[in-house]
Amino acid sequence: MWSDETITSYLKNVIECRRQTAFERQHVLLLIDSYGPHLKLRENSKLQRQNIHVFIISPCLPNLLQPLDVAINRSFQQHYSRRYEAYIQTAIEDTSLQTTAGNPRCPSYQMVADWVCEWVKTKTREDITNSFHMCRLVSKAEFTLDKLHALLKVLFDSVLNMDEWNDLYGQEFTVAPESMNLELLQPPEYFIPYDAQEGEPCSFWQCLHRAIYGSHPVVTCKEFRHAMIEKMKGMDELADITDSRYFAQLHSGGKVDEDIVGYAVSQMGRCTIRIQDAADSSFRVIEPNNPAHEMNLVCVNEFYVLKL
Repeated sequence: MWSDETITSYLKNVIECRRQTAFERQHVLLLIDSYGPHLKLRENSKLQRQNIHVFIISPCLPNLLQPLDVAINRSFQQHYSRRYEAYIQTAIEDTSLQTTAGNPRCPSYQMVADWVCEWVKTKTREDITNSFHMCRLVSKAEFTLDKLHALLKVLFDSVLNMDEWNDLYGQEFTVAPESMNLELLQPPEYFIPYDAQEGEPCSFWQCLHRAIYGSHPVVTCKEFRHAMIEKMKGMDELADITDSRYFAQLHSGGKVDEDIVGYAVSQMGRCTIRIQDAADSSFRVIEPNNPAHEMNLVCVNEFYVLKL
């Protein structure tokens, strides 16, 4: 997850360590989107002393004004997709690249790093320079309308038809997320777990237990968690992404990976698990083959409740 710590590490290891920045105080323009941790950078006095100028791109505009998004990233995504698809095709035939269940293994870190290096070698200084011209991030003397990318160029047209522009660009717009009304998450419509103490099953385990065993369970939530973890150890599909340390963490009440645990529960219980994020009302669905029933959870800041 991109966080304050991540952006601080990036600045230290990529920008601040440069001789031109550390000693010569060469001016640097840092273009960055409006994700939460980035906004604090504008008030960072250390960056100001180092002549690092932070420019925050407004929401919904990075794919118009951010050079990497406009001219570079798509090339990388296409390169990576081609390499990944080729690897999967090979792994289908090559048993040494398969799990014990016969599924393709994930490519190794070294293999992915090699793919990235291959792509980097195809990029030139001119490619990067051109991406800035395409977004008009150049001096006034260097600016030419012809170099702008199509969607941005139309905004400089003296006769701008907004209907035509919206038709051209409308597919790129997204509806602003709407958060759920948390006041609606109340009994009896929802099961609200108790606040787990250290070592006790967290709210995610409690919701799964309630959905499977109902209001009068024949086993406790802790017994349910223990039984599920033991069954997960024998699942071939999880062999490559789990280990003894991971299961020990689950047993001790550590943070639950909803993808892995949810997958295991959905497979063993033939149950579709729908998880709605209260922050933006988006859904994630974990579904087995031939599901027999469904459970609906809502996640509120990593705390889960179950719709009854």
